[in-house]
Amino acid sequence: MLTMNRELMHELQRYLQRCDPRRPINWETEATWYEPLQLGVRGSRGKSPVDDLLRVIMMRETRQPTCQIFTGFPGTGKTTELRRLHRMLEERRDVPTYVLYIDFEEFIDLYTPISIMDILRVMAFSLDRAATVETAIKAGNMDPDNVKVGYLERLFDFVSSVDLQIKEIGFEAYGMQLMAEIKNNANFRQRVNNALNLRFQVFAQEAVEWMTQSLQRLKFSTKSQDVVIIADGLEKLTYMQDADREKAEMAAEVTYVTHADLMRIPTDVIYTFPIWLRFRAPQLGALYDGQPRTLPMVKITHRNGLPSADGRDKLVALVNRRIPIERVFGPSLQTTLMVIIEGSGGFFKDLLRFIRDALLETDELPVSPEVCEYVVDRARQAMGLAIRSTDAQILAEVAHNKAIPKGDDAQIATLSRLFIHNLILTYLNGEEWYDVHPLVRRVPEVRDLIAARSA
Repeated sequence: MLTMNRELMHELQRYLQRCDPRRPINWETEATWYEPLQLGVRGSRGKSPVDDLLRVIMMRETRQPTCQIFTGFPGTGKTTELRRLHRMLEERRDVPTYVLYIDFEEFIDLYTPISIMDILRVMAFSLDRAATVETAIKAGNMDPDNVKVGYLERLFDFVSSVDLQIKEIGFEAYGMQLMAEIKNNANFRQRVNNALNLRFQVFAQEAVEWMTQSLQRLKFSTKSQDVVIIADGLEKLTYMQDADREKAEMAAEVTYVTHADLMRIPTDVIYTFPIWLRFRAPQLGALYDGQPRTLPMVKITHRNGLPSADGRDKLVALVNRRIPIERVFGPSLQTTLMVIIEGSGGFFKDLLRFIRDALLETDELPVSPEVCEYVVDRARQAMGLAIRSTDAQILAEVAHNKAIPKGDDAQIATLSRLFIHNLILTYLNGEEWYDVHPLVRRVPEVRDLIAARSA
């Protein structure tokens, strides 16, 4: 039973909406929420990894398109940073640039092993759709989103030339929903991939030809000299069960490594990729333009374990851009907001999640220290449930050495799962280093092993 008055309830609802960790910043309406974090607390040499991505595109010596890869934990603000990059590219004065942002979550099942065929068909479709929409807008079409995208019918014709049962169904049965059917219907997706794989070289060549034509149409209709594609969402590729891990990870490795040449298309492109792939495929830097970029956590603790005042102050400023911190957490932040910041490990998703949990637990403002301690400890208990007995030794080693241990395939497999569950976090200040999530340090079996190593 709620005991708060209606005015307070509406106030808390506003703050909850502003602290949703699942929603990136909308740069059109929420730009004031953005707090630059790269200066000394997240990045290298005072720069964000996104600034490095931009530099590679702008500094190329020839018109040869670049292909870069970028990763980060879901919830670190990666999509917000990529959308910031989107704005910077479109605001270029030297070269008029059209930026196409593709969210791969719209097109693929993230729990199904990825293939290069998925990449090529989504890229070809997205470029064709963008070119068709922009051409319609230029022609004065008042409803450009309902235009016909030609690549869909060509893709269907290609598949149905191999699969006669699909041919009998006919394109009209799928129409503009063909890509959604491939994503959501596992049986249909498998049949499509089987057909594409049977004539893979022809399919890949045609996909590139469609992209090339679409790029020409885009440049003409938008009067752009360059087109840059940001392919987001692929860093979330994962698996449902441990039994599926090797298949999912191998599929990603084949896509990003074996087919790296096909990931290069006739324009500049930035792909996100799952962070655990870095440990399976250390050769990634040689296959793409520059080393893989990682968006790290905000450094709230130095590598030697001492507090980082700059990082903590930055996170306080970040929270204050979204909600009035003294109203919500009182004048003594050390016992309220700072408890949440320390518990988050500089992981933006956890920071906002813990703040939302505190707002949902309180019946008054400011939130009490007891509520802040409670939500952080509850998260610690939940995190402890994800830790297996075989994980504790690896976690303690990471906590002690601030580095990823070198091990066999079984240990690499364990590490990928620990990254997926955000039990190990990445930091970048001068050089990349790692630490366990601060709440992992409070799990008894891990805490005891860390203490034994430090004795």
